[in-house]
Amino acid sequence: MRNPLLAPVGDLRHQVQIQQQNVPVNFTGSTAAASKTVSAISSLAGLMVGAGVSGAGIPVGATIAAIGSASITLSAAASATASNVALVQAGTAQDALGQPIALWSTIRTTWASIRYTTSGTKEDYQSGQFSAQVTHIITIRATSTPKIAPGMRVVFGTHTYLIQLFDDVGLQGVLLHLQCLEIDGSQ
Repeated sequence: MRNPLLAPVGDLRHQVQIQQQNVPVNFTGSTAAASKTVSAISSLAGLMVGAGVSGAGIPVGATIAAIGSASITLSAAASATASNVALVQAGTAQDALGQPIALWSTIRTTWASIRYTTSGTKEDYQSGQFSAQVTHIITIRATSTPKIAPGMRVVFGTHTYLIQLFDDVGLQGVLLHLQCLEIDGSQ
């Protein structure tokens, strides 16, 4: 049977990715040669599926494919067996000129409605003392996890939108309006 939460409904017809910026995380774990599993993780706090990871015996370009209760699964197998290996989840990488660039991980793929707010100008939404430039309103279904927060971004094809504010439509926990600013995807 087809999962109705994965199908487009009404105006929610654009498939988008919600992304969160990776935060550098230092942790330790035990590796086994030719295995993708890193066990005995010192702490899973802050680790994100899709984030790059590095350390002794970890292949260049490896990412976190899955997070278990006390282990992680990598996208590539370790080359050595060792205990208490110092590992790092990358928060940034370097571009071709050696400048730092932020790394982002997709935390949710969902259906959305994307609406340009006005004809060519940016609207300012006021929330207390906070004023944010908003170019698009993106509507998605609300879920309890992952939690949506300002600073995350939405990616649709070649378009990238920075979430400035969001609100629960009708305070019913069904739809969220993400008030976004379209940005260059390299930010």
